[in-house]
Amino acid sequence: LKAAEGGGRREVVVDAEGTLGSDGETLSLSSIRAAAGGSATTTPMPAMGQLLGSGVTIKSAVVDKGLDKVTVTVKSESSGWLAFGVTKSGSGMTGGGGGSDVMVCTSQGVKRYWITEYKVPTDGTDVADATCSMVGGTTEMTFTRTLSGGSRQREINPGKENTWIWAIGNDDDTTLARYHKARGTAELDIGDLDSGVKAVTRSNAAMWAHVAFMAVAAGWCWPWGSAIAARTKNVIGAPQGAWFKAHRIIQVVGWLFALIGVACGVAFVDTTFPSHFIYSHTIVGLIAFVLAFLQPLNAAIRPHPAQEGQPKTTARAVWEFVHKFSGWVAVWMGFGAIISGGILVLQLDGTLFPDSMAILGLVVGMAGFFTYLCFVALTLVNPNNAISRAIVGAGAAAPPPKEPSREMHHQPAGGAPMAPPPMPQQQMYNHPMQMPQQQMQMPQQQMYYNPMQAPNAGYAVPYGHP
Repeated sequence: LKAAEGGGRREVVVDAEGTLGSDGETLSLSSIRAAAGGSATTTPMPAMGQLLGSGVTIKSAVVDKGLDKVTVTVKSESSGWLAFGVTKSGSGMTGGGGGSDVMVCTSQGVKRYWITEYKVPTDGTDVADATCSMVGGTTEMTFTRTLSGGSRQREINPGKENTWIWAIGNDDDTTLARYHKARGTAELDIGDLDSGVKAVTRSNAAMWAHVAFMAVAAGWCWPWGSAIAARTKNVIGAPQGAWFKAHRIIQVVGWLFALIGVACGVAFVDTTFPSHFIYSHTIVGLIAFVLAFLQPLNAAIRPHPAQEGQPKTTARAVWEFVHKFSGWVAVWMGFGAIISGGILVLQLDGTLFPDSMAILGLVVGMAGFFTYLCFVALTLVNPNNAISRAIVGAGAAAPPPKEPSREMHHQPAGGAPMAPPPMPQQQMYNHPMQMPQQQMQMPQQQMYYNPMQAPNAGYAVPYGHP
């Protein structure tokens, strides 16, 4: 050990602390200092043996600020490839899209990668004087790099916490052929590992909410609301305007759910990705959302329909085409967003999101779309089916009307058919006083020989008669 004052070397008594390695022979020192009563002041060794997770340990980190370099040794209790690097605080594998500076140990040696995408990196450069050993079911990497940053390099700040990421491959993958089997993020001061390692966990709550709300909006509300408007207008027995009320309620719910889902997605992407439109899913989803968002707005300015028997106005015809066409485009673009979103999560292979997130979105969204297609097919076969009638409140189906028959009459139980009711006939009266008042229709200037025969309403007699 070199004394603090520099110069010569001395024999000193020291107290050493550390942990015994898994092989039972290797001692990983965490500190070494002069023993009580020792005659020399020693320089503390860098901390050693900090566990990062899943059997990955940063064994040592030797910092030399004068030479602007740090030498790091990392070990994994796995025989697959090993990666360790520095990234942007609060980000993940890609550094929020700005890049992560990562050293990777494989059977071909140690290479340095600048990672900006969630995929297996391929453009690494060889690291001089670095070692990578895969022996006895373990992998160990030692590399030296500058503390300062530069083009495609991130700066390391001893004395401050940096954000570090690590990952290991499957035991049978020594060439970085596939994604990792475990990964993690930690914040630590590379110049003082004694200060400990603080594991960093990312909350995916906003993305879970995005998946759930958008699966319901795009998988259920948008297609079902459109189908109700297209397939239930002429259901027999439905109250007037019932289809429109059902259509409006479902689409308003879908509009609100989509608004919440998109807001949650934007909030998550702001802290994870460099921009909002770097994947096909985000582009397809944006188009679907904008079209769906505008639907209630253009519905609010719709021209009034033509009166019965009147031709449809040009303005109404144009509005109907725009409203219907943009609505159906939104429905099918929403379907595309569900599929592309599930595929994106699965392609990341657990790098950022669990596979269960993709399963949730695909199952909920596809279930809604599948039932929508079945409903449309059912209405083509039977427009007055039970589901359509229930949606518009038409109740039970009424029997078709029968043609009235003069032959059929009420028949008492156990008796012969009743005779038909008599047809009304014109009643003949010999005297006007016998005629009911409501049936008397006297022509004007009716002449009577006897004034007493005339009705009370009045009479007329020849001139000169008393």
